[in-house]
Amino acid sequence: MELKDNEFRCYGCKGVFEKGWSDTEAMAEFNAAEYPMQPNEELIELCDDCHKHFLALMRNEGGVE
Repeated sequence: MELKDNEFRCYGCKGVFEKGWSDTEAMAEFNAAEYPMQPNEELIELCDDCHKHFLALMRNEGGVE
């Protein structure tokens, strides 16, 4: 399935979602966030649910509320 310009495939669940903001806005959020790592290759895209799960794992919470 080919993605439209306003769609992305989630790296986590592999679902296809409509982008809620531009790539520029997403990069600005990434750069402003205090992630403990720096990108070394292409960045991944996550849906909201997978992003929440990822953040919980980073915070050692072990899951999503």
